Amino acid sequence: MTSAVPTTISTVFISYSHKDGAWKDWLLPHLGMLERQGRITVWHDRQIDTGGKWYPEIFQAMARARVAICLISADYLASEFCTREEIPYLLDRCEKGGMVLIPLLVRPCLWDTVPWLSETQMIPRDGKSVAEDFKGYEDGVFAQVARKVYQVIGEPTPQDVVDESAASAALSDVFESPAGAVTEEFPPPEKVDITRLPQTGAELFGRRKGMALLEEVWDDPGTNVLSLVA
Repeated sequence: MTSAVPTTISTVFISYSHKDGAWKDWLLPHLGMLERQGRITVWHDRQIDTGGKWYPEIFQAMARARVAICLISADYLASEFCTREEIPYLLDRCEKGGMVLIPLLVRPCLWDTVPWLSETQMIPRDGKSVAEDFKGYEDGVFAQVARKVYQVIGEPTPQDVVDESAASAALSDVFESPAGAVTEEFPPPEKVDITRLPQTGAELFGRRKGMALLEEVWDDPGTNVLSLVA
C-alpha cells in the first residue's frame, strides 16, 4: 500500500476509561511508529500537566483531532464524562467531515444497544473483543488500528487540515458566552473528586542542587525563564 506523506502532523485523540488504561498503553507503541515518522501526534488525558486545566485541554485536543480512537468497554459506556461530553462532541466532528472515529472494542459489553456504536464499523469486526476473542493475539488488532490511522492520514483532503483559528473560535463558543459564562451545551462537571489524588509529605527532600538553583532563579529579578531538560 502506498500513501502520500501528509503536509501536516495529524492529531490522534484517544478516548478511554481510566479502568482501561492498560489497553491504552498497549495501543500506544503501535501508533508510536507513525509518531516517530512525524505523521501523527497522539493525545490522551494523561498528558495533561499537573495543575493544568483538564476540561478545556481535552476539548482543545478533540477540536484539532484528525482521528479519534474510542476504547469501548462497559466502563467506557458507563462513564458520565465519556458518554455525555466526549462522544457527542466527537460524533459532531465526524458528521461535519473533519474527523474519523475508530471504535475499538477492548472488552465485551452491550455495545450493540448503543445507537452510534451499532451504526459504526468497529475493530475487531463482528462484535468480537480484544480481551475475549484475541487473547494472545492482541498486537494484531492494535496493528490493524494503527494501519487504519495510517490510511486516514495518508490521503489528506481539504477537510483534513484543521483551521486553528476556527477551532479556537469553536472552543470559545463551547466554554464561554459573550458574558463569559459557561454555556449549557458543555457545562463543567458538577462534582470533582479530589479524594484519590496522591498525598506527599510537607517537605521536599533530595535534589539539593536543583532546589538551590530554583531558589536562586526565583530570587533573581533579572531571570524570567528557567528551562529544565530531562
